[in-house]
Order: sequence, then C-alpha cells, then structure tokens
Amino acid sequence: MADGIDRSVPEYEQMRTLKLFSDEEILKIKKTRENFDYKLSQPSRGIKDFVEYIKYERGLMATTKERIKQNKITTNHSILIQIADRMKKLYANALSKFTNNIRFWDEYIKFLQTFKYTKDISSAFDRILQFHSEKPEVWIRAIVWEYKENFNDERVKSLLLRAQQRHPESQKLYLTFFKIELENKRKSEELEALQHADIVYSSSKKKFTNIDFFIEMLNIVDKFSYASSIQQNILDDMREMFPREELLWHTLAQRELSGLSTVDCTVDFTGLIKSEDGVNKGEDSKVNLKKLKIEDLSAPAQHTLRKRIELCIQIYEEAVKLVNTNKMWNYYIDAMLELNSDLSTQSSMKRFALKKAFEGANASNHMSEDHYLQYIELLYTNNPKDDNIEKVFQKATKIFESSVRIWLLCMRYYIQDNNFKKLQDVFKTAKFLLGPKGSELWQLYLIYLKSCRSSEAHAEFERYINELSRQTFATFNVLKAQMLELLATTVNMKKARKTYGSFIKNHPVCYEVHEMMAELEAKQMIRDPESERYCLEMLILNFGKTRTDVWLRYMRFERYAGEPKNVSKLHKSALATLKPELLDDFSALYNFFSNGVV
Repeated sequence: MADGIDRSVPEYEQMRTLKLFSDEEILKIKKTRENFDYKLSQPSRGIKDFVEYIKYERGLMATTKERIKQNKITTNHSILIQIADRMKKLYANALSKFTNNIRFWDEYIKFLQTFKYTKDISSAFDRILQFHSEKPEVWIRAIVWEYKENFNDERVKSLLLRAQQRHPESQKLYLTFFKIELENKRKSEELEALQHADIVYSSSKKKFTNIDFFIEMLNIVDKFSYASSIQQNILDDMREMFPREELLWHTLAQRELSGLSTVDCTVDFTGLIKSEDGVNKGEDSKVNLKKLKIEDLSAPAQHTLRKRIELCIQIYEEAVKLVNTNKMWNYYIDAMLELNSDLSTQSSMKRFALKKAFEGANASNHMSEDHYLQYIELLYTNNPKDDNIEKVFQKATKIFESSVRIWLLCMRYYIQDNNFKKLQDVFKTAKFLLGPKGSELWQLYLIYLKSCRSSEAHAEFERYINELSRQTFATFNVLKAQMLELLATTVNMKKARKTYGSFIKNHPVCYEVHEMMAELEAKQMIRDPESERYCLEMLILNFGKTRTDVWLRYMRFERYAGEPKNVSKLHKSALATLKPELLDDFSALYNFFSNGVV
C-alpha cells in the first residue's frame, strides 16, 4: 500500500480459501494494485490515477460478486467489505489532495450511499462545505440528506441557518426550507408545521418578487392538503402582486383544468379586473383584488371535466381582456391546442374553445405565425370553402409578410381551389416581398405551371422563365438548373441553350447552372462539342481558381469527346490558375487521370 501498511493479506487468503480466484489471478491482482500504489506515491500523480484505481477496484468487486454467486458460497467472508474499504480510502486520499473537484466529491457521496457508509456521509458533507460553501446546491443536498435519510432534525436546523446566512438570496434554498417545514407534519402537530411553513413563506416573499418563485411555492404546497390556508395566501399574493403577468393567468387557468380549482363559476370573475360598474379600470384592478376574499374564489374540488374546461376558458377569456398581449394569447391558444390533442371526451366543446381562441387572437392582432398556420389548417379541415380562410390569409400575410411558410400555404390553398388568377396575384406579391427567401415559392409555382395545359398557363410559364433569369440570388441556382433540365427533356435543347444563355448573362457565377448544362450536353445522342466546351469554359472561368474538379471534368471531355491534344494545355493552365494550396491535390488527381483511373 502507498501508506506502507498492508491490509490485504486476509483478503487474498479468503480469495484462495473460497476458491474465488486462482493463485495466478491473485498474483495478478497483487501486482496490479502494487502498480497503482506506486503511481499514487509519485509527486506527479493526478486525479486520473485515483479514478483508474477506483475503477479497477469496482471491476474486481463485480467479478468477486459474480463468482460468489456462481459458486453458491454462503460462508461468512469480508472480501467485498475489504474491497469497499480500499475504495473508500482511495476516495478520501484523492479528495485530500484535489479538494476543488466538486464532481469527484459527488461521486464520493454516491459511493458512501451505495455501500452503506451512512455514518461517514454527514462528515463528508461537512468537508465538501469547507471547500464549496459558495454553491447553494451543496447545502441543499446536505440538508435533504440529513432530513430524509439521516433523520437528524438538529443538524437540519443548523445547516439551514448556516446556508441562509451564506446564501440569503438563494430561491432554491428557501423552497427547500419551505418543503421541509411542510413535510414536518409527520413529526409534529399540523398547526405547528403550518406556522413554521408560513414563517418561511412570509420571509421569502419579502426577498423575492418574481412570479416563478411563487409558482414554485404553490407547486410545493399543492402536495399538502392540510396546508390549504398557505395555498390561499400564495394565490392571494400572486393576484395582488402580478395582475398583469401573463404567467399568473396561465397558471390559474391550468390549475382549474387540473382540478386545483380556485374560482367558483357562480362568482363574477370579471371582478378581478373590473370595478363594480363593470368598467375596466386597468391598474385599479389591484384594489379589487385586495378586496376580494380567497374564500369567495374557492370552488368545489370535485368539478367534472366539462366544468373544469369551462372555468379554464373563463379565466383565459378574462385574462386576454386585461393582458391583451401576444404572450397571453399564445398561452391561451397553446392550452386549447393541448386540450384538443385528446378528443375522446367533450370533443365538441374542445373544438369550439379552440376556434374561439383563434378568432379572438386574430381579431386582436396578437396571433403568432405558428398559430396562424394552425388556425388556417383548422378552418380548411372544417370547411375548405369557408370564406373566412381568405380573410385570415389576407391578415396573416400582412402581419407576417416575410413568412415563407404562410405564403406557401396560401399558394397551396389556391392551387387546391384551382384558382389560377388568385394564385398569380399571390405569387406576384410574395416574390416581391420575400426576395432571396422566396425560392420555395418559385419552386411550387413551377410545379403548378408544369401541370397546366391552358394557353394562359403557357404564357405565364414564359414570363416565369424571363423573371427567373433576372434573379441573381444564390438561393435560386438550383431552381435554374432544374429549369434547364425541364426544358431539355420536355421542350428541346435549343430552348434549354437559349435559357442557359439568359441565365448566365445576368448571373454568370452560378456553378449549378453551368454544371447542369454541361451534363445535359454530354447526355445528347449527338454531342455538340462547341456547346459543351462553352459550358466547361464557363466553369473554368468562374471556378477555376478554387475547384480542382472543373479542370478534371474539362480534361475528360477533351480526351474522350473533344481534342485530346488540349489536355496538356489544360493541365498547364490549371497549374497556373489554381490556388497554391490546391496544387498537391490537383497533381494527385491528375496522376490518376493520366493512368485512366479518374
């Protein structure tokens, strides 16, 4: 051993006596341990050396367990305990030297828990806190251990006090404290537990004013039916402190849906946001909230699903009147979409609720792009001839004029409706607004025009080609190449060559177009060397400095379909044109080409 004390003799004797390992295996185990011990005795030792040693001991323990099981050994022995003790000492030794490695500390705690070194865990946490007291999560782990596993109330109180002194602004620490006080009901009277939990809550709400903290508090107290008074206090405070927070209303509505009812349907809920005369007073709603008693908002816990849905919708409806924002409407619609994911019960009510939410968001101009797409899909599914679909499209494309998805859906709608005139108008507007982002719309329009046989569509197809030739954005390169292929296969090569000329006149630096045209020329039954050579020369002219493949392609053409004598000229030109860093790769490829491989 590294400390000079050999504690392994009994262990090896038991291995031999119980016939778990052969003499040769035991000798190998000794030798391996000696090698590890030697590494750990060196000044250059690192934490990796300890990790590898511990990993080896874990493997040895697994093997020992397996052989004990296989040999059906029932005799008392201490082999596994001795291996575990060795691992424990390795952890302790490592952590005395590498105190800053919090991950290794975590592994040590897990080890102690796994191998039932319960008495050592408290002191281990004390040591961690000596070096990592700046981490609230370490305090929380120690507190939870003492409370749930070690059942040491005095130590829990001590740690909580020290933790709060060290981290007075830690929300997680207060949440842990709050939960422990509520769980203490098992050890004390309900009233005492409630009083302690209420003190924690009262103290924390003075420190933290973000709604997420209160929601976390609410989620904790919901699990304790005896603590309804604190639950009511939290709900009251949330309503008073965050009347214009979207998350407040979303939380209240979701609680109704989950059966955690806080609103009686016989109560006029608009009292939360309106004065007695029914007029919305905006900020004055805080005053109304203060006057409203929580008991007046308590509803029976046994609400039916239908009633829960009604109350949920009621809250969302009132919420969007007070907090008329995109975020609030998004919460509302998302909740109704989730509700509609299961239509096995109350399907009509759920569909109506979703439709109502969509209509309200659309009318208030607070609909997101995704929700517009879903709304239109809903309208179309219900009735493809619904006049509202066009109206919604008009509004959506005005609000989200740069949305490719909305314009695409709009075009598909008119394609399905076979309304060529409306489709033309939509495409004309969309291509102007989208610019370089509109290539998908051009693609869809081309597919449609290909399927039409009318003279009007034919004329539009010619205009389409002319307009496409004027597009200089790189996003249109693939579409232009596809157009050349379409013309070559459905019209003739003469038309394709003419279109190719117009394409490269306006935008010559277009690899896909030159490459496609060269490929089309090469596929002709009777190849036109001059036309094909022109495409290859354009590739060289525009990409000869940065691409070796264009040179190899040109040379293959000259060797097999053009003038073989030109190959050497092209080789010299390539060496003079390509960037220096590409010359080695090009020379290697040229050697393959010369030998007929490429």
